Amino acid sequence: TRDGLAVLGAVRATLGISKAEHDTVVRGLTAAGPDAFGGASPSPEAALQSDQYRQELERLVERAALSGAAIDEGRLGQLRRRYGVTEQDHAAMLGALLDPNGALRGHLAELALRLVFLGELDRAVGGSDATPAEQSFVSFVCGWAGTGTAESLGAALASLAQTGVAAPALAQMSAGERATAARTLLAGTLGSHSPGAPQDPMTAALSDPDPWVVRAARVGTGHADEVRRLVALRSVALFAGLSPPDLERLDALATPRSYAPDEPLCTQGDAGDEVLVILSGVVRVVVSGTEVNTCGPGACIGELAVLAPAPRTASVLANEPTEALVLSGELFRDLLREQPLLVEGVLGQVARRLQQASMR
Repeated sequence: TRDGLAVLGAVRATLGISKAEHDTVVRGLTAAGPDAFGGASPSPEAALQSDQYRQELERLVERAALSGAAIDEGRLGQLRRRYGVTEQDHAAMLGALLDPNGALRGHLAELALRLVFLGELDRAVGGSDATPAEQSFVSFVCGWAGTGTAESLGAALASLAQTGVAAPALAQMSAGERATAARTLLAGTLGSHSPGAPQDPMTAALSDPDPWVVRAARVGTGHADEVRRLVALRSVALFAGLSPPDLERLDALATPRSYAPDEPLCTQGDAGDEVLVILSGVVRVVVSGTEVNTCGPGACIGELAVLAPAPRTASVLANEPTEALVLSGELFRDLLREQPLLVEGVLGQVARRLQQASMR
């Protein structure tokens, strides 16, 4: 203890024993084994330093688990040198951090259970009456909602790699794949007596603290209208890389419009400074009086025209009652400046259209 070390220091001062002499004696007794101490600990200083190192090591690994950042190897090396910890002792302490009754193991098990829960929610909605587009949106939300958890768990496991713990690339997996990997961890490395994922994930998700998880669950329980516009935006290839909050912001900036059959959404020759996303219905694309294509929900119209203002090269008319989201050219250009992923999507669209033009 610290009090014991204080007493030892006072004794050394009284007897006039230098630190070098003291260390020489301790090294000799340590080499002689525990019996030289009558079964006691080899060195009070060594025991205290070992305990301090173990606490520092646990804090480093827990920090990795909570922040999602890899353990600081430089900091770890400094600690080992400061406390004089051997590689063998370090590996033993690292392994002890996964003690079945340890707080760290329990925390990591909770992270794994969260991934199992999100995967189960994704699977449950996939088995509901939700449309394919709605199911795809829920998979997207469940994957996005678990990304931080997956990164934290992956970083903590990577920090414990010296114990032989597998560290799967959780952050790159889908919600379903993460759930499978998390179950494997819970059955082995992170096995604990903590409760499993809820048997009815959709009911449990309705009271989840993450509002996006709640929305995903409501899609599975027949309330998809709440996210209908977000589902449509998500189905547009141009917007596929946006996060749920970014899609929600995009939706807030857009203006919903309704079109009767044969009503034009845009007219050939007019100035084009709007982007339209079809929510429902079917539209036809007409060039110089000839129908060249039809489009349905998820189709995006005019995203390239707003970048290089020019007259519309085609007319788009509703074939049936149609709903669309309209985004002004100015707002769309502002979004491009803020969202690099949108720029990538636009460049992809340009490349595809150039390829199609060259094949004609």
